[in-house]
Amino acid sequence: MPEGRQVFADGVVMDAADFEKIVVNGVELTVSSSLAALRSGCSFYGISQSGGKLKCYRRLVNHLKALELELLKNAAQHAAAEVERVPHAPTLATPPSLEAQRKHELTHMPYQPWCESCVCFKARSDRQCRDDST
Repeated sequence: MPEGRQVFADGVVMDAADFEKIVVNGVELTVSSSLAALRSGCSFYGISQSGGKLKCYRRLVNHLKALELELLKNAAQHAAAEVERVPHAPTLATPPSLEAQRKHELTHMPYQPWCESCVCFKARSDRQCRDDST
């Protein structure tokens, strides 16, 4: 088996035969298009214009494929960002002065988010009621 040439991770390699025609700036280009038209297409995308017809056409195909892959990548990232759920941490309650804390500990009324007992009591699903209503 013949060995293939090494392709770098950031390189996009396409066979020009995969595309019979391409459209660049509203003009259809094929392998048999004039060299001036192919170079004009390369100029439109700001890529190298050197080489013959086949080389320019391959360069255009590879560039269009790279643009398509970049578009797909951006669309996938956008879709992933829409689906991603960002957690929201609750705000931490800052306790008041030591005197206010001691007053609150006498009755634990009203509920205070900084009070450990209030938080624990609120979290219980089977709380005990003192008026025997349940």
